[in-house]
Amino acid sequence: MPVDDMKLVVPNGNVKLTVSYQNGIVAAVNGKTFASKEHDITLTGLVDVPVKLDVDKDIATETIGIEFSPQGAYRFFHFTLNEIQNQIYSLNDLLGNIGTQLIEQINNTTSVQQKIALLHQYLLKQLSLQKEDSLFEYCIEK
Repeated sequence: MPVDDMKLVVPNGNVKLTVSYQNGIVAAVNGKTFASKEHDITLTGLVDVPVKLDVDKDIATETIGIEFSPQGAYRFFHFTLNEIQNQIYSLNDLLGNIGTQLIEQINNTTSVQQKIALLHQYLLKQLSLQKEDSLFEYCIEK
């Protein structure tokens, strides 16, 4: 298979949270280029077109990725998902000071297990702050 074809990602309708802790990732979406820079946490909106992914530098790359269904993402993030469709944003751009603090905490840890534990704590806290939205749940079920 050609190398460029190996970089093509087919959309799956999920929102992605990515922690790039060694090297960064560059994504081409609908003719726009987005960067998940090293030592950043990014959120990729609902992508409905193929994406071409590549590394920022030609060195080893390590990332942590979490995928959310649209229903799941709605419970964790407090904005309309249409606002980030086919786009990638740093958490500090989306969440302000909270995003910046989480990025700093994760960058100040050394092990992957610690990074995952911090993400887990953050996500559980976000989930506990949300009340169930019966209208949303009904619409998703239908």
